[in-house]
Amino acid sequence: MNAIDTLSYAKRLIAVGLPPEQAEAHALAMDQVLTQTASKADLDAHRVATKADFEAHRAATKADFEAHRAATKADLEAHRAATKADLDAHRAATKADLDALNARVDAVVKEQIALRVEMHKLKADIIQWMVSLFIAQIGSTIAAIRYLPH
Repeated sequence: MNAIDTLSYAKRLIAVGLPPEQAEAHALAMDQVLTQTASKADLDAHRVATKADFEAHRAATKADFEAHRAATKADLEAHRAATKADLDAHRAATKADLDALNARVDAVVKEQIALRVEMHKLKADIIQWMVSLFIAQIGSTIAAIRYLPH
């Protein structure tokens, strides 16, 4: 707060030629202006308070940021875990599907192998029967030729 000696100020204004009423009014107005004007101490106190407020807001903002970072990290970890679980479930389902498909393919291959083995057995049986019939026919032909009159 700034103080002014209004009486000496008014006397100086009268001495330079201002009417006394104007000098007094001017001195009172100057006193009011200076009373309302902040002093260096006021500004320093305000600067300290502003700096303290700024530091408090900075600390609060940093705390909020850290809280949001922690929450975001937790959310990210939860999503990562859920995604991993989904991926593992899909991997297990795909493996099960592939195992079932492999089992069906193996069954079809075994069935085809069994059919080929059966076909080879039948082929061997047919050849055996044909050879037996051929020998029997030759035997019958030889017997018929022997018993024919010459």
